[in-house]
Amino acid sequence: MALVVMCGQPCSGKSMAACLLAGILRSQDLKVRLIDESSLHLDRNVAYA
Repeated sequence: MALVVMCGQPCSGKSMAACLLAGILRSQDLKVRLIDESSLHLDRNVAYA
């Protein structure tokens, strides 16, 4: 199992890049799980503090 972590400033395109990468990996029949603030129930102001 591989782990890919994307880091960057808010609104820098991390979510878009993650979705694009997930689509590419899924098209190759690989299992993908995206984990973001909303899936962890984190408040954006707290998560970036």
